[in-house]
Amino acid sequence: MLRPILLLFMCNVLTVYCSITRLSLEKFNSPTQTLEELSKSIRRVKQKYKHGYRDNNYIELTDYMDIQYYGRISIGTPPQEFKVMFDTGSFTLWVPSEQCRIFDSGCWYHRKYMAGKSSTYVKNDKPFKINSYITGNITGVLSEDVVTVMNKLLAQQKVRSQIFGEAINITEYPGYAKFDGVLGLTYSNQTPEHYPTILSNLIKQKLISQPVFSFYLKRVRHPTGWLILGGSDSTFYKGNMTYLSVIADDYWQIKLDNISVKSFPNTFCNKSCNAIVDTGTSLIVGPKDDVFQINMLIGAVSFSEGVYVVNCHDVPKMPEVNLNLGGTTFSLNATDYIRQVKEKNKKKCFSAFIGMDKIDFKGNYIWILGDVFIGKFYTEFDMGNHRVGFAEAVS
Repeated sequence: MLRPILLLFMCNVLTVYCSITRLSLEKFNSPTQTLEELSKSIRRVKQKYKHGYRDNNYIELTDYMDIQYYGRISIGTPPQEFKVMFDTGSFTLWVPSEQCRIFDSGCWYHRKYMAGKSSTYVKNDKPFKINSYITGNITGVLSEDVVTVMNKLLAQQKVRSQIFGEAINITEYPGYAKFDGVLGLTYSNQTPEHYPTILSNLIKQKLISQPVFSFYLKRVRHPTGWLILGGSDSTFYKGNMTYLSVIADDYWQIKLDNISVKSFPNTFCNKSCNAIVDTGTSLIVGPKDDVFQINMLIGAVSFSEGVYVVNCHDVPKMPEVNLNLGGTTFSLNATDYIRQVKEKNKKKCFSAFIGMDKIDFKGNYIWILGDVFIGKFYTEFDMGNHRVGFAEAVS
């Protein structure tokens, strides 16, 4: 897909003010996939960082292969429905446009926005461009319309006058992506084009009562996940939240103390590391040298393009990997950090730790904590208090 394999709102229509909105994510059975696709995902990440139906307010998320989580929105009047990945690692809301080129793969496989069929469409026509997809860009024009976010029971809340991208050139958008577009949930209130994000409009238009949202990504049974806007749901996690301050004004970036592999004395990330918490990245990304050593300690060997594979029979014997965040240890066991795919009825197992060297402007190494981490630990994004919270998710 777009960001990986690595790669993934709203209120009751009868309620003007809502405290919590729940969006659900749906699930597909995992089809045969190859490690070659994983390699493409890694290139995608490198480009990106180069520059329960408890009530009607929870939005369900769909899980495809534990690598793509997405939910449903609509744009326009009458509503045109799209599947979007809710992405804490990007800014822009975009979907394919009816103007997209006939030879672009995104036009073949995905729904397209038709401005002429919406009575609430407002022309903007300023260009937009995203430089972060595998080997190329996504380009198009900005438009304005009503955006409606729905949950599984079709409760709706309408975000008025939302500017979004109509993607016209989407050549590098792979057909196996199960979602049509991306809805950015980055920390900043403004996109690179300087218009308000959908999150800031939700707050401004009082569609959520507090600037908080959280993710519960479940891999065991349907429904597989929830996006909760306006707060957190303590029934989805155990114990108390561990909160860490956001240390940048663009991404949801926090301080990472260190990483260790159980039974081994060495720790990694000792020279000041930061981590971006990113629902649009499937795996865990870190500096190449550290990732290489971690993979060697867990028994993984290099395959290609930063992919490390293991013998599936060895998974039960592999050690825990511990991440220290804010003085609290968050442990991932092998079933958390080893991903399995099937190819010709044979299982292949690969490590969720991949290497990419990125250093911020202060000289700190950057890690990316994607869905492998968020799936184990319920994650709250609190823009009002400038913090991210983690707690162990319930099974």
